[in-house]
Amino acid sequence: MGYCSDITIAIHKNIVAMDLISPIIPKALKDEKHTDYENGRYWLIEQWKWYDNYPEIQEIEAFFKKLDSMEAIETDSAFNIEVYGALRVGEHEDDIQTWGAPHDYEIYLNRSIDSPVAYL
Repeated sequence: MGYCSDITIAIHKNIVAMDLISPIIPKALKDEKHTDYENGRYWLIEQWKWYDNYPEIQEIEAFFKKLDSMEAIETDSAFNIEVYGALRVGEHEDDIQTWGAPHDYEIYLNRSIDSPVAYL
């Protein structure tokens, strides 16, 4: 089976529009189910084998580096938002990785305790 991770990735709708002119979104993401919500496109991918030596992971990380070099997007409000945000959680409790600004896309890690008596 191998070690698996869950990851959520969000990119601003401007990046989606840019991709129509000059493709930059990795094929590995284009092949995954996505949801368009407010100003972004979101992917929630569960049980993904996130190994640095896998070509699709290298392609996604290169995409993140490209997005890191882009300027924040101006909004109608008093602040700008980053062009993307991503959060990955591995099977080990300390295996957490973020890219961009996940909070700009309302992506957060929630921790809770589950036990047989938690809801009694």
